[in-house]
Amino acid sequence: MKKFWTIISVILAFDAVVLGGYAWDWYSNNRLSNFSGRADIYIYPGSSPETVLASIPDSVVINRKRMERVFMNNIADTLVPGHYVIEPGKPSVYLPRMVNNGWQTPVNLVLSGTMRLKGQIARKISRQMMIDSVSVANALEDSALLSGYGFAPMNVFSLIIPDSYQMYWTASIEDILAKQKAAYDAFWTKENLEKAEGLGL
Repeated sequence: MKKFWTIISVILAFDAVVLGGYAWDWYSNNRLSNFSGRADIYIYPGSSPETVLASIPDSVVINRKRMERVFMNNIADTLVPGHYVIEPGKPSVYLPRMVNNGWQTPVNLVLSGTMRLKGQIARKISRQMMIDSVSVANALEDSALLSGYGFAPMNVFSLIIPDSYQMYWTASIEDILAKQKAAYDAFWTKENLEKAEGLGL
């Protein structure tokens, strides 16, 4: 009988160790901070998990092996393209959840300086967004597309209002033009139109 209870005690002790290990693993992955600094991640269409991990500097990771293991074990088959920001204090599991669900952080699209040529506008936008300059340049020559915003290729420069705009990095050219149209309408109020007319503009 004593031997029986000894065996039961050993089994229970073993189970407690195993369960304790699982509990600690879950806690360290889901609750324990594993990022000590901020990091910006840009995921392009077709990016691999390895490429994403390589873009995260060691300086912001407390335990890199844990981060990589959790990421590879929880990542979806297809990564959602976008601009993501890792904040200090986040646990390892936040990274795969963020990119699996597309929890993007907006970027600032800054339109300023010389914009007298459509090529200049296209390059300025493509340097800050995922969209390529050829697609932007083509859109600025697309009469059918621009007519939806009340403009044409010959006067599209008037649609561009110099400012800084918060947008998702993956925004389409339609999203960008819509943002410009909203800014245009907000700027050209009745009062400003009267001022421009008074100045002979």
